[in-house]
Amino acid sequence: MFGIDRYTSDKFGLTVASWVLTGAVVGLRIFCKVRHKQGVRADDYWIIVGLCWFWAAGGQLHPPLKSDKMLILPKAAFLGINLLAVSTYAIKMSILFFYVRIFSIETWFRRVSYVVMGLSTAWVIATVVAFCQICQPIDSFWNKLKPGKCVSGNNYFLGTGVSDTILDIIILLLPVRMALQLHLPMRTKVAIAGIFALGGFVVITNIIRLTFMYRPNDNFVNFAETEKWAHIHWLTGIICACLPIYKPLWTSLSQSTGSWISSFRTKLGYSSNKSKNTSYVRMGHMGHLETSTESKRSDLESGYSQNSKSGTDRSNSVKSSQGDEEKGYPRAPPRGVTFLHQGNVF
Repeated sequence: MFGIDRYTSDKFGLTVASWVLTGAVVGLRIFCKVRHKQGVRADDYWIIVGLCWFWAAGGQLHPPLKSDKMLILPKAAFLGINLLAVSTYAIKMSILFFYVRIFSIETWFRRVSYVVMGLSTAWVIATVVAFCQICQPIDSFWNKLKPGKCVSGNNYFLGTGVSDTILDIIILLLPVRMALQLHLPMRTKVAIAGIFALGGFVVITNIIRLTFMYRPNDNFVNFAETEKWAHIHWLTGIICACLPIYKPLWTSLSQSTGSWISSFRTKLGYSSNKSKNTSYVRMGHMGHLETSTESKRSDLESGYSQNSKSGTDRSNSVKSSQGDEEKGYPRAPPRGVTFLHQGNVF
């Protein structure tokens, strides 16, 4: 369809998928930094540079039309390989600047990180310059009709691939000692172990890519497999560089999920208890009425007995006062009334 064969279609789909995934990963990283007010730092700028160069390289390496493949593909490969080298360098710098930022207390660690930054800078310069010197003149690389001299690319791919893998291993193992000294909860340790495992997968994909690129007894490169593993390598590298930045997002999501689960359990338990209480009331409704009637009856009886007792006391007090009056004693005044003696009245 549209003059594109199956190989070209698969290659185009892989490129677009890589663009979408890497864009989403880096976009989520910037969102986390802005959302939690952490500020955009040097490591964030470097990962954005790496993403842009990766997209540019994918645009150069996207499949050309079938009729123009033999003319356009070598030129696109020449430019795309250089752009991927710069993208690799930017990703390494992003990870190293992140190391320096989170482990800024240790002087020796900062110095080692700066040394690795210098080695990475020397690597990208040597990679780009050496690749531009493969063919003399340079345009004879993609224009086979132009006279020129080209050296075998096997030694170039072997040298750049091995040095790139060594740098990846150094960057992967650099924070191991610092991470082991931290007193972290088990969940955080598991997350860090997962990041290191993904970093190890990045190294493995680079080795696989190198095996397809380096063919000492063959002048042709398996370009299809090389591109596939190259996209996987850079995609996992960008994801690995962005995963530690997602920690505040994971914390917020875990807290929100935990509160939602507890709320759901509370509602579920409330509805269950409500159903149990409703059935109990329905079953014991008559008994409740009987108990109420009995309590009212007992209250009436107790009130009657108290009234009877108070009436008896009043009658006894009246009899006592009458007896005192008969004996010549003055009658006691009612409660609350005071009489003055006649002698005190003038």
